Amino acid sequence: MNSPILFSMPKHLMTKRAADRWAGAFLVPKAVLLAETGAHRQNITVAELLSLKRLFGVSVLVILSRLRQLDVLPNVSMGPLWAMVNKLGWKDGRTAEPHALVPYQPNARLTRLVLRALSEDAIP
Repeated sequence: MNSPILFSMPKHLMTKRAADRWAGAFLVPKAVLLAETGAHRQNITVAELLSLKRLFGVSVLVILSRLRQLDVLPNVSMGPLWAMVNKLGWKDGRTAEPHALVPYQPNARLTRLVLRALSEDAIP
């Protein structure tokens, strides 16, 4: 009888991995990321990573993690990218990533609609 191979992993690591995967899927949806990057790449430039950072509003570390989760880049390409992130000090926070993330701002359209409704006495 063939039984699946089960790997023993501490529960706290399994929980962290599951949480990382869920957060990645929530913040960087697979379909949108693959539409931007393609399903299989050999490499990615820093400029592309920064563009994806702006698009999704997350750090380069999150983008790299999501690319790894989805197997977009081969492991041979991920190693040098992680080394670069470490060398630049982005991973441990010694140096801020370029293009700071913009703090959350309420939807401008919603604000305009509410103001319009107020000006037209549509809201008592």
